[in-house]
Amino acid sequence: MHIALNANGVLRQLDIIPETFGVVGMHYVLEYGQKGEVFMKVPLEGSSEMWQHPWQLVHRARLHDALKKKAASLGVILHTGSKVLQENPEAATLKLSDGRETEADLVIGADGIYVSCP
Repeated sequence: MHIALNANGVLRQLDIIPETFGVVGMHYVLEYGQKGEVFMKVPLEGSSEMWQHPWQLVHRARLHDALKKKAASLGVILHTGSKVLQENPEAATLKLSDGRETEADLVIGADGIYVSCP
């Protein structure tokens, strides 16, 4: 996956440095049309003079691991693989499928690509 300029800046503000978990630099960005044709190619050489942070590529698992490590170092409790059965947004409480009930200052639903809708 690519780490765009602004996302790269946010990671660095959180002291998550992409170069420490295997990123590679991007040379250009391609945009494709509906039929698979390239309709825009943006070269990124010299982009460091224009923008504060670089465009980079990283394997999704490495980025996720870095984010999880940072969250854990801040005392964040992650409930992965937990289906939410009931939620109360005002109270920030959840009832999970494994029977746990949790209350927090902040709840973030990170459903990923396997979201199932009723």
